[in-house]
Amino acid sequence: MTFKKGQTPWNKDKKGLQIAWNKGKTGVYSEEALEGMKIAKLGKPLSEEHKKGISIANLGKHLESPTEEAREKMRLTHLKMWKDEGYKEHMSRVHLGNIPWNKGKARVYSDEILEKMRIAHLKNPTKYWLGKKRSKEDKEKMSKAAKGRRFTKETLRKILCKRPLTNLEVNFQAIVDKYNLPYKYVGNGSFIIDCYCPDFINTNNEKIAIEVYAGYFKKRSMSIEDWKRQRSEVFKQYGWEIVYFNENEVNEENVLSKLC
Repeated sequence: MTFKKGQTPWNKDKKGLQIAWNKGKTGVYSEEALEGMKIAKLGKPLSEEHKKGISIANLGKHLESPTEEAREKMRLTHLKMWKDEGYKEHMSRVHLGNIPWNKGKARVYSDEILEKMRIAHLKNPTKYWLGKKRSKEDKEKMSKAAKGRRFTKETLRKILCKRPLTNLEVNFQAIVDKYNLPYKYVGNGSFIIDCYCPDFINTNNEKIAIEVYAGYFKKRSMSIEDWKRQRSEVFKQYGWEIVYFNENEVNEENVLSKLC
């Protein structure tokens, strides 16, 4: 439109003097209109100018602690958003291939922050898992979600390398050291068979693995018999034998009689 070239815009130098038509008004858009705007924005990346504008607009807002009412509104909003399958797919596409911010960082929180987190959990245990007794429905949901899920060898190593030895494993290791038995600890993920990691393995080229377990903890997920059968079948496919020791069997007499 060349005929308007050189004309002064009607809103020049009026920035900040005009009041938005919807300022202070809530509920000006219908549910259908809001849904349409949401769908229109899905998958559209923001420009750098847009991001910078949002950053400037939000500058300093994070310094103010939101009220309890605001927190509740945000909680309900997030719950509603994550119930939408379209939103879940969108977020999955957005974060696909992203590297976690704390990847490769052994310690990302200071002692002061960790202490604050611990106190926050203790003050309100019903809001967090700490101290909260899981209901039967929650346990069934978690069991169903985890059913059939298997970690890769790389993921399993990352998880186990940070796991400290249990008291039973420490006691078993003490017996191994005392009698110089040909077994070494591999429960840190250093030895994995088909995504299963035993606690100890034989060092004399004999395919014998050791599992040291506490019956109380194993019964929480499945029966001990099923757990043993499942692991033994997998190890047997690779020519390995498993010897099991529960909390009552980790003593010198039992260990020597089974392994010597």
